[in-house]
Amino acid sequence: MGAADRIGVRADNPAMAHTLNLSRYPDLPPLGAATAAALPAFPCFLNGSFTTVDRAQISVLDRGFIFGDGVYEVVPTYAGVPFRMPQHLQRLARSLREVRIENPYSDQNWVDIVLTLIAAHRDELSENNSKSSKNSQDALIYLQVSRGVALRDHVMPQGLAPTVFVMASPLKPVPSAQRASGVACVSADDFRWHRGHIKSTSLLGAVFARQISFDAGAVETLMFRGEHLTEAAAS
Repeated sequence: MGAADRIGVRADNPAMAHTLNLSRYPDLPPLGAATAAALPAFPCFLNGSFTTVDRAQISVLDRGFIFGDGVYEVVPTYAGVPFRMPQHLQRLARSLREVRIENPYSDQNWVDIVLTLIAAHRDELSENNSKSSKNSQDALIYLQVSRGVALRDHVMPQGLAPTVFVMASPLKPVPSAQRASGVACVSADDFRWHRGHIKSTSLLGAVFARQISFDAGAVETLMFRGEHLTEAAAS
């Protein structure tokens, strides 16, 4: 039996040369199906189109997925107004320069995308809950730009179209009791990389740091390098 027969390739028919006989493979459960179905329909923007997060899809070879090769920003919005949007865009531009990704949009383009998602978020709340409070309409805007889609190679490929994803989700207010009494935190050495001025999507270090406080029943991990407080894991 040749290799073509083992994987079910119709070698005798050029038109079918790359067709697999999937019936010869185990019937494994589609791992992503249940997760995708459970995602909320938050409004989002992906590569030039507005959609919802339960419908958005990217390539499995996107470098943001393969390497965490991208940058991000998180912009809180209050009563429909982005908080310090110019400063967030300046930091986004700096991160993009540092990782050698061309900024795909002008500042005005970014503002237009964000305002459109804020309006979509507000409209969704109005449709689903007519009694929503003013605070419940506050939103978090997550912006992410990855280097784009390419075959897996550590070297930065040139000429790729960046993958742009922007999402609006509810901004949860801090409970008044926490504002009054504070929260429990733990401390840890800052074991992340030393280029913290780049808001990289490679956040495994921050994930580990936040897990330290979660496992201890605390709300946040404060990270130190020597006697210097660098930042918290997530806040």
